[in-house]
Amino acid sequence: MSRGPGHVERKIVEIFRRTKRSGVLSTYDLCCEVFGTNDVEKKHRVSVLRAMKRISATGEVNIWRIVLRGQPDDVWFNHDEQPPLSSEYRSIVGPARDGRPKKSAKGKT
Repeated sequence: MSRGPGHVERKIVEIFRRTKRSGVLSTYDLCCEVFGTNDVEKKHRVSVLRAMKRISATGEVNIWRIVLRGQPDDVWFNHDEQPPLSSEYRSIVGPARDGRPKKSAKGKT
């Protein structure tokens, strides 16, 4: 039985509500802010990723991810606060609740 959102989910919602129009954050940035450390471990990343998936599924914040080729971290943003994306980015962008989009080479399908 669920007792509601945990401290990681509450902190992420607070971060995305506080960060407006240009609020694009990497997974590393979110881990640092949620856990208050610069020494990010796999357990921190997994916890943040699971929390963002739950937040996106509940609709509390419409979190989306951008998968950048050649970058180890995904970039996260509140889709409701961002201007529309151009069509060239649509293949590497998707909601947090869905599976991770493929890192495709530019110009390839």
